[in-house]
Amino acid sequence: LTPRRACPGAGWHGACTSFVEHGQGRPALEAFREPVRAFTKDLHGARTQAASLLGSMETAKPRILVVEDEAAIRDGLTDLLVYHGYSVDGVAHGRDGLQKALSGQYELLLLDVMLPGRDGFAICDEVRKVDRDFAIIMLTAKSGDEDIATGLALGADDYIANPFSIAQLVLPVKAVLRRSRALAEAAAQIKLAGDVEIDVQNLS
Repeated sequence: LTPRRACPGAGWHGACTSFVEHGQGRPALEAFREPVRAFTKDLHGARTQAASLLGSMETAKPRILVVEDEAAIRDGLTDLLVYHGYSVDGVAHGRDGLQKALSGQYELLLLDVMLPGRDGFAICDEVRKVDRDFAIIMLTAKSGDEDIATGLALGADDYIANPFSIAQLVLPVKAVLRRSRALAEAAAQIKLAGDVEIDVQNLS
């Protein structure tokens, strides 16, 4: 007859409450260990998935769409932005630009004004009707106050006149993306009384 002893972790899924008589202690202990092994395995898998997700979020590059009909300028902008760590697609035609801009794949639209098919002002206006928070920077050779006022009135976040330096392009891109992300994060949270927050992105 073996003495009764409390099983470590008694109560885990009801697997084990005590060692039993006549040499049955080991099977009872194994019955306790099995759910612990399963839990540890699941925990390790969850940690691995979380680490992978965080890594992909950290390495994800902001996606920018460049709509510019002059190939040399479009390629130059693409190379410059890629060099500074962005993922960039470029299109030459206004209608193609509008279609891609409305696809939801991009965080920022770098938009020329003078375009075939659909000019930049019309594209900006159409995008703003659908998405008020999509980051838009107008890029054009036009630098008159009237053109700048038109672009901003239609919802552009910034306006860069060509010719421009690298800093004059890259710094506004960073600033506009930063503001756009902050607005998106704020819009995803609804704050109630008593420090209660609702994550609207995860509502079901």
